[in-house]
Amino acid sequence: MSRDTPIKLRIPQQDLQQFDLFPLSVEGAQGWARGLPVTKANQVAQQLHTVLSQLNHIELAPELRFGMLEALRPSLMVATSSLSRRFLKQPLVLPDEPRQMAELTDDLYSAAGTAYTIVAVHAIQRRDSIRNTNPARLVCESLHRAIRFNGASLLQTFQLYRPVALHGWLDLHQLYALADRQQLTGLTVNDELSGSGTITAAYIQALLLGCSKPNQLRQADQAAVYRGLQEWCAKLQVQQEKDGKSLFLINLDSDQPPLY
Repeated sequence: MSRDTPIKLRIPQQDLQQFDLFPLSVEGAQGWARGLPVTKANQVAQQLHTVLSQLNHIELAPELRFGMLEALRPSLMVATSSLSRRFLKQPLVLPDEPRQMAELTDDLYSAAGTAYTIVAVHAIQRRDSIRNTNPARLVCESLHRAIRFNGASLLQTFQLYRPVALHGWLDLHQLYALADRQQLTGLTVNDELSGSGTITAAYIQALLLGCSKPNQLRQADQAAVYRGLQEWCAKLQVQQEKDGKSLFLINLDSDQPPLY
């Protein structure tokens, strides 16, 4: 692992000229989220996906984008949790409706991860324009959120016994590499929704899930292991290979899981 690892994160262009779903403010996002039909998880998820997809193509200041995403995140977490109960513990070959819900959930994880990645990249690029918050803290919290969403997507992929999508591991490695280059991996991030901790801990949690032979575990056991890893990963570290004593090797420039 090296801070010289090239960063290959892919983010969409902000080329959408109009956004009509709600005013582009934290208050606007909060008001829109309060109006969601909370008893209709599928409808909420579809609306959230539409909003996130459009926001990812709208030009916004990094701190404003982060504030709006934070206003939407509680609804997003509730929606993905509700949907997951409808496609887990199903036959290995999913019927149409559960399969569509699984795809929608994964799309939400992807859109949310991309949204927070945009915040981090723009906060680094426009550091001098940020006035109302600490730019380094904004980057750190955004990358932590993005890694958490990538980890949730990996867990769902393993629970459905599917191969990890193209760039799935690469995106995770690149988020960590960017944080490492900014020297943010050891800072603690407070997060009541998905769990507090450092970027390194969130990254290791996702890595170790891939090392635990998830294809041999039941869905509930995978979820239990993933929760447990959130505590255990604090006892592990990521470092450059020097003494040959490391148990797993990671190439931050690859689309591969850790190698034993």
